[in-house]
Formats: sequence, C-alpha cells, structure tokens
Amino acid sequence: MKHLLNIFFLPLVAGLLFGCKSLPPSVQTTIPNTKYIDKYGGLWMEMTSGEFNQRGYDCGDVVELELAGQSHEMPVVPNFRYVKSGRAALVLSEDAKKPLTTTIYYGDAASRWGIAVKNVAADKKVTWTPKDGISMPLPVVISMKEKGGYADQLLIYDLKRTNSREDYAELSDSDFANFREVRTSGMADGVLYRSSSPINPAIGRNTFVDKAAKAAGIKTVVNMADTEVAAKNMAGWANSYCATLPTVFLHMGVDATQPSFGDGVRDGIRFMLANEPPYLLHCKEGQDRTGFLCAVLELLEGASVEEVADDYLRTFQNFYHVKADSRQAAAIRGDMLENLRTAFKLKSLKKADLKKAAETYLLGVGLTADEVDALRRKLSADKP
Repeated sequence: MKHLLNIFFLPLVAGLLFGCKSLPPSVQTTIPNTKYIDKYGGLWMEMTSGEFNQRGYDCGDVVELELAGQSHEMPVVPNFRYVKSGRAALVLSEDAKKPLTTTIYYGDAASRWGIAVKNVAADKKVTWTPKDGISMPLPVVISMKEKGGYADQLLIYDLKRTNSREDYAELSDSDFANFREVRTSGMADGVLYRSSSPINPAIGRNTFVDKAAKAAGIKTVVNMADTEVAAKNMAGWANSYCATLPTVFLHMGVDATQPSFGDGVRDGIRFMLANEPPYLLHCKEGQDRTGFLCAVLELLEGASVEEVADDYLRTFQNFYHVKADSRQAAAIRGDMLENLRTAFKLKSLKKADLKKAAETYLLGVGLTADEVDALRRKLSADKP
C-alpha cells in the first residue's frame, strides 16, 4: 500500500530533518452536489485522492476539516475501517483518480453533521436533500493538524484481503465465502446463516456462497445491501440458487442509529416471520450490516457478549487472517461492541441485560411485542 510506506518515515523525517519546515498549506475543495453523497452518508469531494496526496498529505496524518460552519478533527486513512466505531475519517484512496471522501465508520456524516436529509423511496433507492441553510457546491477546507499523528493506530487497522481463492488455501470453501451457521447460545440448529453476497461477484465469493446456501437448504434470503433492481442486474443473479428463493431487498446503510437502518431491520425480520427457515442474512461482505443484525438476534436468544464478539471476529479471520489474540482482534471486537452499545442507547454493555436490550431495540424500530416473541420462537433452540 503506497500510502502506508510513507508512514514509517514521515514523522521521523519531519521531526529530525525538517523540524523548521512548515506544514503543508490548507487545501480547498467542494462537495459539488447531493449526488456526491453516498447511501451511507459519506461525503465525496471534487478533489481527487491523487491531488490531495500531491499537496503533501498522506495516510497517517491528522487533519482538521471545515465545512458548513463546523470543524472536525480526523485521521487520513486508506478506507473507513481504519478508525474506531463512530469516528470520522478522511479517506485517501490508493486509486489516485478516486475522489477524496469523508465518512463516519458505522455512521452517517451527511445526517449527523446536518448537511442533508436522507430520502428512501419505496424501491429503497436513496437520494439526499440539502438541509435548510446548506447550499451546493459546499466549500470544504482541510488543514494539517499533526503530520503522521495517526501512524501507530493505522498499523493496528491495516487489514489486507484479496479476492483470490488461492490466497486462502487454509480455509474451507464456506469460510472463504464467509458463509457459516450462527451457533451461539439459544439459537436452534440449522435456522440462521450469514454470509457475504451470494449474487454480487465484486469480491469473488458469490459462487462459493451460493453453493453453500444450496447445500444448507436455505429457504429464505435477507439481502441487506441491494435494491431489487440492482440485485437482478448483477452478473451472479441469473443462474444462482438464491435467485430461486423468497428474498427481501433492504438496501441499508451502516449507521444503526438512523431511522432508515431501523426500518430495514424491521422489514427484514417481518419477511423472516412470513417465510420459513433456514434463513440467510447477507450484505456485500457479510461484515457490518450482517454482523449487526446477527448480533441483535444472537443476544435476543441469550448469547453472551463474548460469543457475539467472537462470531463477528470470524469474518475478519476469514477475510484478513486476523489472529484471535492480536491487537487487531481486540480493536475489531471493541468496535462492534461499541456499535451495539450506541444503537442500544446504553452507557455500558458490561452490566446490562443484553437479552432485554436486544428486545427493546427491536421494539424501538417498530416491531410489536407479538412479532418479537414470534421471532424468538422461530430462532429458539427451546421451542415450546
């Protein structure tokens, strides 16, 4: 990763050799219009990653971003996964032609920063409307706060994945596909499965997922990533086993605090209640959206927080070879648990009744008590 190569040298060079040299000057760009806001609330800028890099900024730096009368301090990273849950980041892509982006991991910058209002159509297509007082193009100013100030944290989150089966010889086909049965405490055997996408070929795993889904006898699919139109236009759709199954298309973002995310959880569960198990939950990678909903369902059935965190970590072991006792694993577990704590509106997970918290969350997104009870019976190892 070309940006990461500089991380080890920039702080030393700046401090030892060029102590008197001034920091790079501030840069100015814009968010041209609401089409530059993605479905996750990420803000895409007119300036490219290559242009920003040429101005003297690199991954591992800490910057101040000013827009709409606000100031936000954040690190510069290769992608949004290099920061803790709920933290903002400035994403400097390895592809120099890609736009510079600011986003919040497990968050929605456009909504949280009062830039725009999210609109979700009946077909799940997302558009944005500028909030009162916000005019497009929206000026953005980025200034250096600390050169290389995030370098040590960047190394903790430095996860590498390929899409080649040959690079994962130690994994089964199912693990390579991030396909597995959810087997935490209280969950019935053969009821709930999770995976990366069985239809999207973007990460090279869809055919492996689809084969595993057929072998497991999956009967119902909850697609948290795509609209129906987008899914059926994918190259992996037409001849897949999953295309023959009842499927709900939710096209969800990743910010569990947003109403539209809760609407997706509600609609997905109601679809499960109306159809038969085994159920397959997936998004694109089977990581964030899938990980959150599986965690809620696991807790509802009585799983411990350790079981939930370990199940979430398996995705990172499958994709990134993360070791269970590493600093990376500790950070990954912590991020997922912080996301749950925020969504559940708890001060701490340690002393909370998480089974009750999961139920309260589901009631809060619009499910009835009868629906939650029916869901518990569908999933439970102890059916009446």
